Amino acid sequence: MRYFEGGRKMRNSICERECSLKRIGEAIFVTLILVITVFYPVTINVSSTTIGGHDITFISHTYDATTDISTWTYRVTSGSSPSISHWIMELGACIKKDDIVEVSEDYEFKDILHPDPTTGLTGIKFEKDYGNGENRIVWFKLRGDYSEGLVQVAIKAGGSESYGYVIGPSCWRPDIRIEKTVWNDISNTWENSVTANIGDIIKFNISVYNSGTENLTDVNITDYLPKCLQYAGNAIVNGVPLKPTLWGNNLTWLLSYLPPCSWVYIEFDAIVIPEIALPNDRISMKVFTDSNSYFDTHLYDIPSGYDITDGWYVGWCADYWEDIHTGRKYDTMLYSSYDPYLFEKCPSAYDEDWDKVNYIINHKQGDKDDIQDAIWYFVGREGHWPSDPDAQAMIIDALANGEGYVPPIGGIMAVICYVRDNIQLTFVELEVTPNDGVNINKANVTAVGLYTGKTVYDEDDAFVNKKAADLTVEKYVSKDNGTWKKSIFAYLGDTIYWKITVTNSGMEDLSNIYVNDSVKSYGPFDLAVGASRTFYYETIASDINNTATAEGKDSDGNKVTDSD
Repeated sequence: MRYFEGGRKMRNSICERECSLKRIGEAIFVTLILVITVFYPVTINVSSTTIGGHDITFISHTYDATTDISTWTYRVTSGSSPSISHWIMELGACIKKDDIVEVSEDYEFKDILHPDPTTGLTGIKFEKDYGNGENRIVWFKLRGDYSEGLVQVAIKAGGSESYGYVIGPSCWRPDIRIEKTVWNDISNTWENSVTANIGDIIKFNISVYNSGTENLTDVNITDYLPKCLQYAGNAIVNGVPLKPTLWGNNLTWLLSYLPPCSWVYIEFDAIVIPEIALPNDRISMKVFTDSNSYFDTHLYDIPSGYDITDGWYVGWCADYWEDIHTGRKYDTMLYSSYDPYLFEKCPSAYDEDWDKVNYIINHKQGDKDDIQDAIWYFVGREGHWPSDPDAQAMIIDALANGEGYVPPIGGIMAVICYVRDNIQLTFVELEVTPNDGVNINKANVTAVGLYTGKTVYDEDDAFVNKKAADLTVEKYVSKDNGTWKKSIFAYLGDTIYWKITVTNSGMEDLSNIYVNDSVKSYGPFDLAVGASRTFYYETIASDINNTATAEGKDSDGNKVTDSD
C-alpha cells in the first residue's frame, strides 16, 4: 500500500509608553505570545474617535517630496454644552517644535519638559474654543514625513478631560533585517558560502533583527532551499527546538511578536542530495523478469540531454498489491526519489521512506528476493516482516542507518517509474554522478508593524558550492573472513573479521587521508580518482555498532569525508 499523502486618562508620554510596551512585549514573547491582543486592543483602523460626546476624525495625510512637508487634516466636531475649550494631539518624541511648519489655527507646542498642565500630554495644542455642535477642518504641516500610527488625543470641555486615540503622525518606524550564513567546518566560523559534496550535512543560520522602533507582529521567516539541498532536521529557534513548516523544499517559521532591538536566531541542518535531470514528458518502458533483480527494465524513447538515457536498468517493485505485464510497453513518467516536490507531482509515488530504500539498494545482502522483501517493508508492503535473515538484517540496518540517507558519488539512487495508479509502481537504479556548481540558498522575512500596520521585508542568501571531490568508505563484517555483510549474528567470544574499503569516488585526486575506526586507525595516504584501499582486522565479538570514518583533502584543501 502506498501513502498519498473611550478612553481612560493616561499621562505618560508616548516615549515612556513605547519603552513600557516593549518590556511588556518581551515578557509576552518569553511566555505565551498569543496573549498580545490583551495588551493592545486598539488597532490602526482608528480613523475617528468619539470622546466625551465630541468627535475627532482623521481625513488625510499627504506628503510633498519636493518641499519635504507632510500635511495632516482632521474634522473636529464639538458636542453640546459643555463644548470644546481646547484639544491636544500627542506627537512622537522625534517631532520637535521646529518641525511644525504651519497650522490652520492658533496652537501651542507642548514638550516633555512643559506638558499640557490639564491633560498631561505633549504635542500640538489647539487653543481655539468651539460653539455647541460646531465642526471645523483642522490641519497642520510638518517638516518631513512620518508613519501613520495611533496617537493619543485629549479634549478639555467644561471641567473635565476625555482621552482617546486617532491616526496621526507617529515616530513608530517599522524595519527588519535578516542575515543568512552557513557554518564552515574548516574555519569554524559562520560565513556566506561553503563548499560541500553530495551527502554532506550543512548547518545554516538565519538571524532576524527588529531594527525599527516599532513592535512587529506576524513575523514570517522562510528559507528556500535549492534543489541540491534537503532539510535534515535539528532546527532550533533562540536555542529551543522548533521544527519549521515544510512545503516543498521550503521551510517557514511563524512568530507572533518581535519587539524592537530583538533578535531571532534560527539554526537547522540540510543535506546535499543528488540533482538529476529527468524528462518532463513520458518515456517508454518495458519490464522483464531477471535472475539478479526483481525486474530487468528497459527504458527508451528518452530525449538526449538527461542524466538517464535509453538502456537496460536494474529494476525493483515498489507496489506489492498491483500488477504489471512483462514485455508490454508502458508510457511512463520518471521521478527522482529525492525530489522535494514528489508529493505534488505524483502523490501515488510519494513515500517518506525512499531514503531507506536508497540505503538498502546501496547495502545489499542475500539474493534478489531478500532485497525485494526488504524494499517492500518500507514501500509497497509497509511493515511486512520477511522470514529470511538476510532480508531482516537489511531492514534492521536501514532502520538504524537509513534515516536521511544520501548515496555518495558512485553509489546508486532510485528513479521512480510511474505509469498510472492501477499499474504496479516500479523503480530503477541510477548511478549518482558528480555535478558541481554554485547553488543559492535564499531566506526572507516579512512582518507587520503593530501600530502603523505597515509590512516590512528583507532577504539574504548564502551559497553552497558543490564540489566534484568525494570519498566513500564501506565497512563490512564477516564470521569466516570471506563472506562480507553489513551486519551479522554472533555469539560473545566469537572471532569477528572486519573490512574497511576507502574509495576516491569523485573527480579530483585526494591527499592526506585518514581512516578512524572504532577499533583501528589508518593513514595518512593518497588516492587517485577511482582508486581504493582496503584494510582488514579482527576482534572478539561483542554487541556493537562499529563505525569507520575516512577524511581527506581535495586540491583546494577542502575536507572530504564519509562514514559507514
